[in-house]
Amino acid sequence: MMHQIKIEKWTLKVDIEKTKEFYKKEFDSCRCPDCRNYYMAASSELKPAISNIFSHLGINPVKPAHLSAYPTENSDFLLYNGHYHFVGKVLKGPLCTTDHFTEENTIELDDFNLGISEELLFVPEGFPEPILQLEFEIKVPWILHEKKSN
Repeated sequence: MMHQIKIEKWTLKVDIEKTKEFYKKEFDSCRCPDCRNYYMAASSELKPAISNIFSHLGINPVKPAHLSAYPTENSDFLLYNGHYHFVGKVLKGPLCTTDHFTEENTIELDDFNLGISEELLFVPEGFPEPILQLEFEIKVPWILHEKKSN
């Protein structure tokens, strides 16, 4: 069932239960050290404001649809960007795209930059409609015991 919620700049109609149900499925995910570091951080290191966003949308933060990692000036961190999907519609608020990710169409919460997009990439097969994409960028510390890939 669709519920109206407000997240910062956006008023959304979302179906949290349908989204949660889909995220219970097994996903093929990259097992490289960079991605495993993100999954571990997403399961235990996210700040409450970020976790609340995922919770309000029904998203499992350990299961991004797409994830890329980049080195930063501080070698103890990686910059990640990617996206998640959720069941919903934008009622009000600016949309971003992968190529147009600006201060006007995104927000920053505790070093987590996010935007909402109708541009859909890497949607898992069978994801329920209507689909929105949460685009994100975040710096994450290296927390795995093994060394980072170069």
